[in-house]
Amino acid sequence: MHRLSDRMRALAPGHPRGVQLLAAAAKFDAAIDGYFAGPQTVSTEEYMATFQRALSLWSEATREAPA
Repeated sequence: MHRLSDRMRALAPGHPRGVQLLAAAAKFDAAIDGYFAGPQTVSTEEYMATFQRALSLWSEATREAPA
């Protein structure tokens, strides 16, 4: 798991967008696993797109700018 997906899961309970946060965290974890798998099953483009979607959702949900 990644720090971002862990933070998304921690925020999800009781949050109005909790279901979306959990789904995005799961997709991001799957993208990480596939990107670093041998052989690689997720392309760089797919990995980066999934990361961007997760980070955007996190930023919207927390009102924090990405660091």
